[in-house]
Amino acid sequence: MPPERLHVITVPRSGSSPDELLGRFASVIGFEPKALTEEPKWNNETVGVAATEVIRRVNERLGGRLNQREHDKIMKMTVVQMLARRSEPVRFSMPPDELAWITGRADACIAELTTRGYRIVGDLDELRPLHREGARRPDDATDAELLDAALDALAMLAEDYAATWWETKRASVEDVPEARDVKSRARRLVFQGQRKAATMADKNAVAAKAMGAVLSRREKAREKARQKARRSAP
Repeated sequence: MPPERLHVITVPRSGSSPDELLGRFASVIGFEPKALTEEPKWNNETVGVAATEVIRRVNERLGGRLNQREHDKIMKMTVVQMLARRSEPVRFSMPPDELAWITGRADACIAELTTRGYRIVGDLDELRPLHREGARRPDDATDAELLDAALDALAMLAEDYAATWWETKRASVEDVPEARDVKSRARRLVFQGQRKAATMADKNAVAAKAMGAVLSRREKAREKARQKARRSAP
């Protein structure tokens, strides 16, 4: 294949316009980027140091039990996207002691691409690594940072699962008789009341005493029910 039929598209550096890479690709293929009106389902977002290490360890725990489609859906399309929304200022980068050989490798690639006469879309200098001050390796994250990132991921997954579950549940109860709907709303109000009472008990001694009495009666009732069940068991 002649060199003029080959194109090299370099990836813009961090901080460039999000549309820059698409524009370069479109200029080679020959289409107008504005024709793509739908939002992408997945953006290759960068996550922070701790989140990167959490994702690596989760993948390690999974041990290949997910197939490619399952892994893309759960990890790439869900967990990674969620963790990318975290506010984590520290980005990961290559350590300084690795920059020398990587820079040498990049220089060799740039020289080879230049001599071959390929069409370059972008800037070959973008192939050279840059050192970021304050950047760290993912495995430099502390246990506290990993715990914080893992808890954020767990909370976001719980919220996403709850929303998905309710969408499915709501569709299945649209035609439920009004009486059952009233019971459901009543249970929700009771639960909300219990949460408010617990919050108040944390701040008020009288409320705390009342909450303690309620919990004590509830526990006695449960123990009585357990004893009754044991006596009636064969």
